Amino acid sequence: STRIALRDRELIIHDALDKRVKYKDDAMRVFQEADKDDDGFVTLDEFEAHMQDTRVQVFLENLEIDGTSVRRLFRLLDLNGDGKVSPEEFVTGCMCSKGFAKAIDIAALLFEVNRMSRKMTESMSRIEIALRSNGVLGIEAV
Repeated sequence: STRIALRDRELIIHDALDKRVKYKDDAMRVFQEADKDDDGFVTLDEFEAHMQDTRVQVFLENLEIDGTSVRRLFRLLDLNGDGKVSPEEFVTGCMCSKGFAKAIDIAALLFEVNRMSRKMTESMSRIEIALRSNGVLGIEAV
């Protein structure tokens, strides 16, 4: 009984790993097809043109990626914000975008937004104090 349970567990793990490899391979194939000039990157223009293909749309849906907003999807995939997507960014972005947001994803995003808001408020306060001490700002609040 224990031996069967262990074998079943190993089969489940093996199947999940196989699916992950296939998913990455499929995402890489989509990237290579979109990279029309073969420079190793996909630009927004290349991505928009590739997303016009109904087969690509259906394929991304099969990967559980919502491709209805092409520009938004491109911005999500362009992790470093340089206006082009590398193979690593594409595959990583597809893996992260797969499926629906989970509660933990939303909580992490909310935490990060709040943290950044606090940092920005603190920075603005420090700038205001520095400007006041240098006589650049008067007594009135900014």
